[in-house]
Amino acid sequence: MSTYFRQTTLLEHLPIEIFLEIFASLSLEEIVTAFFGLNAYINWIIRSVKCTNHGIVNNDSKSINLLKLFPTQIDRLVIEQAASVDFTSLINLRSLTIKHGTPVQLDGIRPQHFPLLEILHISGVSSVSSIDTARTINDLFEVILSNGFSRLRICTATQVGSLESNRKWKRSPTIQYLQLDKTTAHVRDEIYSTCPNLRSFKCSLPPISFSLSIFGGYTKNLFREIMVLKQWEFKKTFILDFCSMFHDDDDDDEPLPKFSYTPPITRLLDIPNNFVILGRILPNNDPYCFRSLLVRLTFPPSYPFNPPIAHILDPFYHPNVQLDGGHRYCWEYSVNNWSPRITLLRFIEGIIKTIENPDLNHPCDQSIANEYRNNYKEFYDKALKYTLKYGRPRN
Repeated sequence: MSTYFRQTTLLEHLPIEIFLEIFASLSLEEIVTAFFGLNAYINWIIRSVKCTNHGIVNNDSKSINLLKLFPTQIDRLVIEQAASVDFTSLINLRSLTIKHGTPVQLDGIRPQHFPLLEILHISGVSSVSSIDTARTINDLFEVILSNGFSRLRICTATQVGSLESNRKWKRSPTIQYLQLDKTTAHVRDEIYSTCPNLRSFKCSLPPISFSLSIFGGYTKNLFREIMVLKQWEFKKTFILDFCSMFHDDDDDDEPLPKFSYTPPITRLLDIPNNFVILGRILPNNDPYCFRSLLVRLTFPPSYPFNPPIAHILDPFYHPNVQLDGGHRYCWEYSVNNWSPRITLLRFIEGIIKTIENPDLNHPCDQSIANEYRNNYKEFYDKALKYTLKYGRPRN
């Protein structure tokens, strides 16, 4: 009995689970200081651990040496004013915090070094050149906002200057929390579009400048639908060019894309009591698939109990269009056919469906409908001519 007691009370005879519980509450420096070197068994346990935190401040040599000795054990790292530290060997890193890092260190934050990265905090950049800092930050966010880090959920970048918009941003579905010190309304809108699952975005600008309180409890649903609508550009279905929700008075009021004979359309803010969306429909069927069509969606304060109204502002040849010199196409649900359950996305899908597959049973122009039925080649040639002449770009 006494022999058994002596054996089980030896440190190396404790179950591995007990060591793991102890190590989980300690930093790497504390683990090494207290346990490393006691015997080969404990050394083996320490080297097999992959969930420890570590910190380096002011180029502390002891902390830097530990980082080099145990690169696979560290999954949480905090670096503060430690310009000489190279941390790209930490293949299991899940959380990284850099305070006053260098451009070289930020350039090292790449997916091939940190494939498991979930949390990234950057605060300040130690650089003599603001140009170098701006380039480094924008290069890094090009990777972040193109899903380079497939597990990244949380990202903050403060005291790093203003982020610039980049057409190379693709899509980052994993990012849920994002914070930036400085940005523009245009960049903010692009981020909302790039990160469809974003739950919180903090920046120097208000999250939305248009008050949606007039829609009451339907505000959140409408906001979510607009976030989905922004992703339709990747599906080659719809390009959202302007939305009252994200409009900022300081934005340049530039005209929307113009093509051929199509007149430029400025952002229409002449309806103060309505919520307005401007975007381009991308039909996929001949003869309309070669260009896009600009549509204005107007939501009255009574939405969703009353339907929105859609006006396609570019001329195009279609059985369900009145070529009267005014609004070429007006899509409006009658009160009897409308329901608050009809979503914004379903509403736009209905417009696209009618453009791609004309409703010959309820034409706006009977002569065009007859031409479509009886002489499709002539109809196709006219429709293609209108499309090429008045249509807008598809990108």
